[in-house]
Amino acid sequence: MNSFLNRSPIWTRYFLRKNPPLNYQAMEFLSPVQDRVFTINRTTGQMLANSKLCILNFPDIITETHVSRDPARLKKSIDNFGGAMVVKPLQRFGGEGVIKVSNRDQENLISLINYYIKGYADYPEREPIMVQEYLSEVKENGDVRILLLNGEILGAMRRKPKAGDFRTNVHAGARVFKHDITDAQRLICETIKPALIEAGLYFVGIDVIGNKLVEINCVSPGGIPRINRLNNVRLESQVIAFIEDKVKEMNGNHA
Repeated sequence: MNSFLNRSPIWTRYFLRKNPPLNYQAMEFLSPVQDRVFTINRTTGQMLANSKLCILNFPDIITETHVSRDPARLKKSIDNFGGAMVVKPLQRFGGEGVIKVSNRDQENLISLINYYIKGYADYPEREPIMVQEYLSEVKENGDVRILLLNGEILGAMRRKPKAGDFRTNVHAGARVFKHDITDAQRLICETIKPALIEAGLYFVGIDVIGNKLVEINCVSPGGIPRINRLNNVRLESQVIAFIEDKVKEMNGNHA
């Protein structure tokens, strides 16, 4: 968490950048001042959208997705789907803990589900997980990371997994490539834009496979340095300019 400008009479802007999971006590501490201090992203917005659950607000543009801490319900969802699905812990990053499962390996499937949700614990203490439809095109085409600034497309890159893996996270060894946004991807961005702005989620990164939204990242959306190198641009200058405009607007409202 970094404060990088002190302009009298108040601290005027904070850029929150840390890896999940969030420290909710810190967010609650900052929430009372978020109407006087421009925070990117807004603390209450991050608390609402910091986990992978955020995509469930947009059911028409996501893959088949289920979330539960009940092993029987999760196994039934995978069995009913009948194909490969991806297991994702809700509060991790960089592809940590993301695996592909199938109902064709029943014994391992039951064991994996119980391991991930901490099935030995009492129900309230278990860890819910997400299972998503596995989109096979990810092996060849990877996914697309799109950065959004105030709901508008800032930049994008394609990420392709390394050999022997399906994860497209750079931390997991994926390679990055230049990418031109498609009309279908623009429609996804337009669909989620109003909700992001309303929540104060001004700087986010979304992940798209094919024409489906698979993740919204609002806590630590990476990609600016790599997109800069791929396209010979300086996206950070647009982010800083946006922040400065919002600070001026906020200072004017408090004058």
